[in-house]
Amino acid sequence: MNKRAVSRAIAAVLIVLAASAYLSLNPSISLENGKDKIAHFAFYGVATFFLYIFIKSYSLVTVAIASACLEYLQSFVPNRQASAVDLLFSLLGTLIGFFVAYLIHLKKEGNT
Repeated sequence: MNKRAVSRAIAAVLIVLAASAYLSLNPSISLENGKDKIAHFAFYGVATFFLYIFIKSYSLVTVAIASACLEYLQSFVPNRQASAVDLLFSLLGTLIGFFVAYLIHLKKEGNT
């Protein structure tokens, strides 16, 4: 994979994480109960998936730390609170995104 493709992938992941940060840290945005769990799962799953596909190294740890930091920062935002359940869904999404990307990687390795 060339450097340009990797750069684009990293930019896409950063956009996903920035969108997650914006939604998490903006006190005027609130998702209905339950939908925020889906958003946590999806955002971090997608970010981990693409990080693993394109750069592999530290993708799981990087996204897990980012999700934990954003959840912690919510405790300082008015009308927001840190939630262990939100963090759990973020980490579940991170794990699922990682394992799906890992399985795709293994399948490609087996076909070459």
